[in-house]
Amino acid sequence: MRVDTSNTTHLAAQNIVQLPDQGTRSILPQTKQILQKVWKSHTIPPIIQIFTWRLNRRALASGNRAATYSNYILPSCTACGLIKTDAHLFFHCDLPRTVWFTSSLNLRTDSLPNEQDGIQNILQIMINSNTDENQLQAILITLWFIWKARNDK
Repeated sequence: MRVDTSNTTHLAAQNIVQLPDQGTRSILPQTKQILQKVWKSHTIPPIIQIFTWRLNRRALASGNRAATYSNYILPSCTACGLIKTDAHLFFHCDLPRTVWFTSSLNLRTDSLPNEQDGIQNILQIMINSNTDENQLQAILITLWFIWKARNDK
């Protein structure tokens, strides 16, 4: 059996895709560094890597984002009534505030910015070049479990 490798060869010869620096899907340079660190990690599970990529690309269906496409989805949080932005869902509502404060990271989310679109700035505060692999994994898995808990509810 002969395997056609022309497409594979063609794809391998292409330049790396550049993420936009402006617009709704833009990625900040520091966020690119975070994503590179996540993709290079051998300890972060693939589901968490993909979740992190979607989170940073603003590709998760938060209530605010999903409500623009459907009249059946409310943009407001059922727990507190505020608009469900990514920052609200992962840091500023009661559930995530409790999770972060009681976690091993002991994060007070009231000092974090209240971003309107995404959480790139918040992640830059939490994750930097000094963040070790275990801390990075703890942060990302905590974000994923908050997302899962919110969706399960």
